Amino acid sequence: MNHFSTRRTLPALGLGLTILLSSTPLTVAQGPASGSGTGTGTGRSAGSAGSTGTGTESGAGLGTTSGTARSVPGVDPLPGRGGPRPEPLLVPRVVIPGTVEGVFGKDEPPLVREAMAISDPGERSLALVRIARTSIFLSRPDLGHFAIFQAAKDSTLEPIATLRDQRLVNVILAALNLAEEHMREVAIFQSIPEGGPVLSAPINTDRKSNLERGRQEWQLAYELSFEVKNRSARTETLYRVVESESLGSSSLVREPFRMTGGRPDPAKLPPITREFSDELLATAIRHALTIERPIWRDRALVAIGSNAASSAQFTRAIESARAIPQPEIRADALLKIAENQVIFGRQNDATRSYAEVASAISEVPNTDPRETLVGVLIDSLIAFGRFEDARASTVLYSNPANPPIALSAVAESQGRRNLAISARKWIDAEPSPDLRSLLYRKLNDGLLAAIEQRRSAELSRPGNP
Repeated sequence: MNHFSTRRTLPALGLGLTILLSSTPLTVAQGPASGSGTGTGTGRSAGSAGSTGTGTESGAGLGTTSGTARSVPGVDPLPGRGGPRPEPLLVPRVVIPGTVEGVFGKDEPPLVREAMAISDPGERSLALVRIARTSIFLSRPDLGHFAIFQAAKDSTLEPIATLRDQRLVNVILAALNLAEEHMREVAIFQSIPEGGPVLSAPINTDRKSNLERGRQEWQLAYELSFEVKNRSARTETLYRVVESESLGSSSLVREPFRMTGGRPDPAKLPPITREFSDELLATAIRHALTIERPIWRDRALVAIGSNAASSAQFTRAIESARAIPQPEIRADALLKIAENQVIFGRQNDATRSYAEVASAISEVPNTDPRETLVGVLIDSLIAFGRFEDARASTVLYSNPANPPIALSAVAESQGRRNLAISARKWIDAEPSPDLRSLLYRKLNDGLLAAIEQRRSAELSRPGNP
């Protein structure tokens, strides 16, 4: 089956698949292979299959909030700060060609009409959310766009606080799914070369309207998150919004190239898509900084950096990472960026990012997490074959027992990669004499492992006995 015909399947949640596909379309102006090193034994290995690392990534420590407030006009970002309440959420007024009767006019789909007949606002909101999700299943997110705005308005009218929060979160998650679906349609359409295959499933090929609808849905989800009264649910929901925004931006860049077998390159995208993707990341960073709990704020910034880096949007990736106040988490974000820079062949940029990682690690006040993060950094450097940098990073250790372990991992990895000559040069020149015998032994272990791996590969080839 042609991959353009594959559609994402989401549950219709009991409403059936009877949305009219024939209704008038809505319009709106709108790394390299992983290293073979064994790891340092003190941190996670970044892609090293043979790592024996016993450490883990640093946890999200607590810290001070950024002190920034949400900049949406007329909305009180956090409880207790005063200010006017949000204006009522309204369904966007969009005129269908040939009608002047509001959102849907005479062409209002039957399911929407039936849902609007429900008198209880909470139940009506639930029905409209189901319609929105079904619209994704049917490749009609344009229909879901209007259903989700009405659902948002109705969800705020639920009188019972707990149910109201549940309704709100339900609407927000559906809005995020719709926004991501609009980005997917843009990615699919722009990946098809001129004269390419005809899509077996309908999509909206109007790039501008898809992008604008997605922007509106993300903004709706963000503003609606502040209506959630439960603080834990509110901060987690805001994190989901930011994560979705960064994923949407990343998919706009990655998906067209994945479908055509190329490497993501924002510069090769149409200007409208490239600018929207960059603006979406900038918006995600602003939204992340308004999250009131530091642990969710910092992890949201890490998600932005990781998704931006995986789509070669490194300027925004670095911006998000540098906005993280906690050095442990900032090091994690910068490390993901550095690894992606190596994968994309930006060696000089990766060197600068790795240096920032080392600087962030040196700011960690507690010894145990700092030692673990040094191991994480060295494992990453080993995995990507940056052995000189890995050896230099051992000076970050406070515990004198750790550098020999890290250097042993470097020597063994060089042996596995058949770099015995360069390994012997630094073993003879740099380490203390009492450490050289250990390093030579580890180098030989790596060489033997490489020989055994090649022998096994030869024996497994067809035609061998």
